[in-house]
Amino acid sequence: MPFADVYFSLVPEILEKFPEHKNIRELSDDEQSRLEGITNGPARLSYYAAHILKRHALSKYAAVPPEEWKFATTRHGRPEITNKPHNKKIHFNISHCNTAVACIISDMPQCGIDLEDVRRKADLDAVAEEVFSTAELAHFRKMRSKKPSRDTLARHFFSIWCLKEAYMKALGMGFKINPKSFGFKLSGKSGISIEPTGKLKDKDLWQFYLSQPQNNFILATAIVLS
Repeated sequence: MPFADVYFSLVPEILEKFPEHKNIRELSDDEQSRLEGITNGPARLSYYAAHILKRHALSKYAAVPPEEWKFATTRHGRPEITNKPHNKKIHFNISHCNTAVACIISDMPQCGIDLEDVRRKADLDAVAEEVFSTAELAHFRKMRSKKPSRDTLARHFFSIWCLKEAYMKALGMGFKINPKSFGFKLSGKSGISIEPTGKLKDKDLWQFYLSQPQNNFILATAIVLS
């Protein structure tokens, strides 16, 4: 049976368990170089926490120490494992915001995850105009017209945003795909459907999951059962 396991942690929890001064050597030279280039304090810590979480999560699935995993990026920027054991089907994707990190591990190559803090300051209307499909935008505007609380509107907005990001990351393309070319419809507690406005192959093979791992966070995953 296919599997997809999700790991979520607050950044302080990772820092307490894996202090940077003790565990930074677990990161590759490239990861350490990228870390040194991040000047924003919270962003730097979340980057470190996400990559530490990724390495320790992967080591649960193969006899490879966290510091020995090696990665390379595809031409579209998706990271892939280059030294996984030959008898292991392991794929991953990570996401992080300033205060939390998440990772998905799966035997399905097309897997994606996205995590957002609903308290994040953003112009929801402007971003929705840029990335939502016609149907998504119409529903968002209908919600807006009823004057909901900022929290209610943000939770809906970031639910759609996270699903779109998880899907594009699972495809390995990120924003090279036009986010307005497809849309998500939420119905009930678990009903998630994707409605392409262009051509989408294997629509019925995709599985999407949306959750709130803690009160202020929205997390979405996407996998295709190939």
